Amino acid sequence: QDMEGNVIDVAQIVDIRTDKCPKDPKTLENFKHVGESEDPVNERCFTIVTAESYTAQTFYYFMAFSKKDCQSFVTDLTVICNHCINTNLSQMDYVRKTHTR
Repeated sequence: QDMEGNVIDVAQIVDIRTDKCPKDPKTLENFKHVGESEDPVNERCFTIVTAESYTAQTFYYFMAFSKKDCQSFVTDLTVICNHCINTNLSQMDYVRKTHTR
């Protein structure tokens, strides 16, 4: 509803973190209404960190419907990111991204 979308460039993903909930109470409250599950909210949340440089980092928070879905998405996205690093980036970008992990 009247929300702006963002496109995440896979080549700019520097980290994918699980078990991290947003600290903003309003965002966390919105997450609680997404779907009911037996799994705690913090086990269904994950964060994607992107960076255009060392100082310009952006955090994107997501929530899956279950802990299993969260782990599956994070695992698959990590594989995609590693493949992108190995095949599409310059040597210096590869070293930078490997070093920041």
